[in-house]
Amino acid sequence: MGAPPPEDVEPGAAEPSEAPAADAQAAPPEQAGEPQEFEVPREGVHARITSWRPRTLTTFPSDNVPRGGGLYVVVEKERPLYVGETDDFRVRWHARLRDIHQVGLTRSDNKLRMPLTVWFGQLSPNTKMARKTAEHALIRALINAGFVLKDRLRNSKAIEEFRVIGNVCIKNLFPKGAWKGPSGKALGPRDPDKAQYFKNRVLTLPMNATYELFGR
Repeated sequence: MGAPPPEDVEPGAAEPSEAPAADAQAAPPEQAGEPQEFEVPREGVHARITSWRPRTLTTFPSDNVPRGGGLYVVVEKERPLYVGETDDFRVRWHARLRDIHQVGLTRSDNKLRMPLTVWFGQLSPNTKMARKTAEHALIRALINAGFVLKDRLRNSKAIEEFRVIGNVCIKNLFPKGAWKGPSGKALGPRDPDKAQYFKNRVLTLPMNATYELFGR
């Protein structure tokens, strides 16, 4: 005759499922965080990029990275290659230049084999929500104005259109006359129907708008 079941388990009840392994890997941050960009509703944001300044980075480490945080744009021959955001420019770019150094893309004197030109935009307030919305808005502006093709901008995120679920106002979204498109014209609104959202480099989006600032 078999042993009776434990007191805290009813006879005939299914055995509890096996606990997950202690070393099971957690989902990557991009999977555990916000969904794909075209599904992202951006909250209401009122922010201002207080200054845009270009810096040339030639060595690791570099003392030419400004303090503060906000947006940064890597450019080559006045054409944007990559748009990023960070709460601390110096921390982010120390890590990026260290990666370049570690894979052998610096010389023995720690100089980069090819200098990098980076525009830094100080953002106020320097909050994650403000940075993400401003980054997404700038990327969409660059793509739709023809500055970069969607598949050539080296961003893998924030390249799709987004819907705002609150009022958005971002002042000084990009530097005046700094970057040139294929036609040589500076970045600016080309669609009269959408130009109302952008005046004097101030982006203003009403609630529930789908962000597509520039016409193709």
